[in-house]
Amino acid sequence: MGSHVSPLLRPRILVAASHSFLNHSNTNGALAVYKLLTSMRYAPPTTLTAAINRAVKEQGGAKSTKAIAPDTSIALFESQDIYSLTFLLSTLERSRQPDIMEDVVQDYAKRVSSACLTDSSVTAAMIRGYCAAKQLDGCYVWFHRFRGNLPSQNRFIPAAPYLCLMAASRKLDPRNTKALYRISRMMQEDGIPFIIAAYNELLSSELQNRNFRRVFNLYSALRDSSAAGRPDAYTFSLLFDAFWKNDTGPKHECPLNPSSLLDQMIKASKSNLIHLTIFNINTALRYFVYNGDFQSAISVVDIGLLADIAPNSLTIRWTLEQLLKRCQRAFDPSASLKLENTVKLLLGGLSRDHYAHTIHLLDVVRSTKTSNESLKLTQSVQDALQVIHTHFLSNRFAEPFACKEELRSKPVLSRIRDILSVCANPMLGFDKTC
Repeated sequence: MGSHVSPLLRPRILVAASHSFLNHSNTNGALAVYKLLTSMRYAPPTTLTAAINRAVKEQGGAKSTKAIAPDTSIALFESQDIYSLTFLLSTLERSRQPDIMEDVVQDYAKRVSSACLTDSSVTAAMIRGYCAAKQLDGCYVWFHRFRGNLPSQNRFIPAAPYLCLMAASRKLDPRNTKALYRISRMMQEDGIPFIIAAYNELLSSELQNRNFRRVFNLYSALRDSSAAGRPDAYTFSLLFDAFWKNDTGPKHECPLNPSSLLDQMIKASKSNLIHLTIFNINTALRYFVYNGDFQSAISVVDIGLLADIAPNSLTIRWTLEQLLKRCQRAFDPSASLKLENTVKLLLGGLSRDHYAHTIHLLDVVRSTKTSNESLKLTQSVQDALQVIHTHFLSNRFAEPFACKEELRSKPVLSRIRDILSVCANPMLGFDKTC
């Protein structure tokens, strides 16, 4: 770039050029400009990084036939800042081409410093890159290289390479839970605190293999340990997912109390110790609605409203699916009008994204029969079906909220709460066995 160009304009011109390459589907050109930007010690904007990330992911996808050219992926690093290297590697992770990432690292090692070969951030990025390419051997090569060059005693050792290897092993070799325990033992041998993220990897692996007893025992060990720290939002999601899968069979004895765990999650959220997500709301709501514990389900919705969490299609499915399965006995004819009103409010403002799940709900409801007349639906179920058809399916999508203020004044979660309140009414004679 010529000297006549103002230094203030140079990063803007480079960013615009990179976006221009992306708009013309030239990912290699965009990467080349991106690397030039970082080599000049300019910090690329996150929007550009995200755009290149998406482009690399699409170009490196399974259906892609055009590979990223290796010659445009080797950077001429003029800066000795290793963050420019890790920034570039993070962009290339999803390309599923770890050989290009290797070229970038080797080029940096030759031109700047070979210390990058044992750097924790670079190692973690390379493990993630090999994981995206489904090459577990490459993950272990980088991990053992890093571990073989650990700093001397009394030096801080980052946990990122260990956690990335645990995640890679869980994804690429899901049945080999023992490998995760071996990695966790290495962490302890190397003097790294066994943090909650490592516990979550073990919980996720055991849950994936439906070893519910081990999931519950792991959480008990976490609860009794002072070194691992408090459970985070992901921990609670995994546990409520385990509760539901355990209840749907084959069921194992559970030493944990789901209601007590919900109280812990609510308390931690109100104290700002954790930040709940929609996954927390969905997993907890699914479990309590499935078991007919509508008071606890209302508490879940309340905490979701308090945390200003927007529901998604699964929130709707977990709520309505279980309710409509139980319409036969949960609602008497006198309650059907209230059911109609609350379902109508619930469906107001839902988008087209919920269409597939609503179709699934209809299939579930059509399989709900009365005990006396096997082919006839109850009046309450017919009312619910009519409401769904009239206000949702007939137009393929409901009328959306006009503005954010209207969304806040009539959130979908508050409509779910209304329906759960109807279910929690003991006068309706809810039967959990139905």
